[in-house]
Amino acid sequence: MKKVALSIILLLISARISIAVPINLLWDKAEQAFFNYDLSGSAAAIREIIHSPQTTQEDRAKAFRTLAKRDWQFFNDYTLAKKHMDSALSATATPENYILLSDIEAGATHYSASLIAAEKALSSARSSAEWQSAALCYAHTAFLQNSTAPKPHTATVDKAARLLQSVLEQMPGHPEAARQLIGIGILKKDGALILSGWNAYFHFSGPQTVWTYQQANADTLSSILPQWTGRNSSQNVQVARALAGSRFYEYAAMVATPAQQDILHYAAFLRQTGKQITHYYQQLARKQANDSLFEKQLLQSCTKLLQQLHLSAGTQAFTYDAFLEIMAPRFGTSGFLGVSSGFSSKEICLGHIVNITHKEVLQYGYKGALTFIEVDLMTSNGFTGWFTDGKSRNGGWSVNDTIYQVEKLI
Repeated sequence: MKKVALSIILLLISARISIAVPINLLWDKAEQAFFNYDLSGSAAAIREIIHSPQTTQEDRAKAFRTLAKRDWQFFNDYTLAKKHMDSALSATATPENYILLSDIEAGATHYSASLIAAEKALSSARSSAEWQSAALCYAHTAFLQNSTAPKPHTATVDKAARLLQSVLEQMPGHPEAARQLIGIGILKKDGALILSGWNAYFHFSGPQTVWTYQQANADTLSSILPQWTGRNSSQNVQVARALAGSRFYEYAAMVATPAQQDILHYAAFLRQTGKQITHYYQQLARKQANDSLFEKQLLQSCTKLLQQLHLSAGTQAFTYDAFLEIMAPRFGTSGFLGVSSGFSSKEICLGHIVNITHKEVLQYGYKGALTFIEVDLMTSNGFTGWFTDGKSRNGGWSVNDTIYQVEKLI
């Protein structure tokens, strides 16, 4: 009997191992295909996981969730993404599933449905990390829903503010929570919230911690925002200029007066160019991109902005590098137009300078000076970063003795 029992136990153990390995291998296969930019091959492996009788409910939910994310990110297919999310939630109703559903609904401008999904993510969160992600998701949709509304919905915006403040209490300096708090503060006409978010984003805890590069902006915001209500146009001009000076152009445009056309035009350029880049990256991921057409359209957008700002493009052949040279002193624009490491295709980095420091270095007996430029608030950080949703990132680049460091990557 003991020999029989031992044989049964060994058989069960080997069966469990044989069940686990194929699914793990399928996930490896799906991931390898994905990071080789093979969307169809990765999707095929994921469908194998879904249809395998060995797949657990958790893996099945993850598989449907992964398909839904890619349906939306690469194909803008709301119907299929929603179908896959419904299947994921039928398997396991987790905060992660509700958060993705909320993001997809928000992207489709279904804001009420997005907030409902975010609420479910909040109520089902089992850890502080899940709760924080759900809180950021809710606040993001609250901002999108109310940023273009004639009058913000007070209860929604107030809740978003409370959630973001709670995230920052749990994780001081959380970049996404800090950035969102600036926008929510503008919607609430609450200067103290804006200042709190601005300081948290840059990790400024007092006057002595402010970078020299941001000192003028800090002085303006700290003197006006504690009492700011958005009703004083001269204050709005100064706040908009300081937010633009610290590269929060989206928020600066919300405060700017009609006379501040430079801020309004540049913020609109970033919005439009961001959409243009996303569309190109979607085509690139599907291997349908036209590099030359993208570069032509990009330079047309750049030329239009220069015309709106009454700036000359010069007499030489106009390039993206030339555009950056013109814009850097005025808007802190930084980046490059290069070739993707995964594809022999164009990719673009477009961000903004938030700090500059100079350091002397001594190495191998040689002394020299290096300039470190911190680039942040990215409209685009390259194709690979977009494709992998930040899992593989561009950390920066260098030109001669100048090192460009990409910071928050959001």
